[in-house]
Amino acid sequence: MSTNAAAESYPRQRARTRGFQLGRPRNFHLLTDRVLFIRSASGIDAAGSLWSLDLNSGIETCIVDVRTDIPSSTDNDLPAAEKARRERMREVTGGITAYSVDSTGSFAAFAVNGIPFIVDLSDNCVRALPAPGPVVDPRIHHAGSAVAYVIDRSMYVTAINADAATCIAQAEHEHETWGLADFVAAEELARYRGFWWLPESEGSLLVERFDESNVDEWWIADPAQPGLAPQSRRYPAAGTTNAVVELWVINSIGERKQVMWDLDAFPYLATVSPSKHGTVLELLNREQNLVSIQLLNAATGELTELQCRTDTAWIDVMPGVPSIDFDQQLLEIVNDEATDTYRLA
Repeated sequence: MSTNAAAESYPRQRARTRGFQLGRPRNFHLLTDRVLFIRSASGIDAAGSLWSLDLNSGIETCIVDVRTDIPSSTDNDLPAAEKARRERMREVTGGITAYSVDSTGSFAAFAVNGIPFIVDLSDNCVRALPAPGPVVDPRIHHAGSAVAYVIDRSMYVTAINADAATCIAQAEHEHETWGLADFVAAEELARYRGFWWLPESEGSLLVERFDESNVDEWWIADPAQPGLAPQSRRYPAAGTTNAVVELWVINSIGERKQVMWDLDAFPYLATVSPSKHGTVLELLNREQNLVSIQLLNAATGELTELQCRTDTAWIDVMPGVPSIDFDQQLLEIVNDEATDTYRLA
């Protein structure tokens, strides 16, 4: 460490490293013989690249160097929805910030500056995917055959070798959104995504649709740029009207069916957990002291309630659960009031 670095104050170090997040490996994905992860080049470099660690040799390899492999890899032109998503996730880095991998570990998909990319993990060949606009949250199909993403509040799918993307759910007005998490889910329930490939189907997606038409409108000014007009935001303040949140099963050609539940009784879609053993939804009432756990029939869109429970205070939402295990048993983390702790149930 240099003399200047050693003498640098803690506040300056924290600011320069963005809370000591830069240069830290994260977003791990375990494959048979290696681990994928995101890391920037140093503790002062904000641009994340995709790396792999060989589990046999211990050798690290940069699969996608965002500085050299991606042209114009700045974050200056991110879609507004992606900026909001990163803010809610407390994301302080740039470049590659997230990625998805198919079930065999053959391909990975990601976006940089709103452009979707796919990398062949056998030879590290990177190429851009077709998209008619800046994309948010690209997710690869478990078979590695297609990638889905959101553009301007609408849902798109493209085959990995296609020349164009297909819109399978089009937003019909400015307050309608397909494929993104609604405000309450992202800000309060730690659910940051709004669509999922269904493992039990060949190419169908489970897609959130929300409508904020009746949500109160707030106007947010930027004090750092007083010359700009305030921006309109739909904000569901406590006690006011929430967005209408729905789920739809949509196939690759846009055929869809709605997943039906009592939206008045359970306005909050807290958790969606797809797996090859079954797709489970967690629904909350407005008071958040009643939860209904439902099993989805992807073929029909019908739900079967697996469990309904209450809490004297409120239900804590735990990312990753509830889910169905390989024995077709429901896994859940519950608050055990008798022992004042959480336990797996």
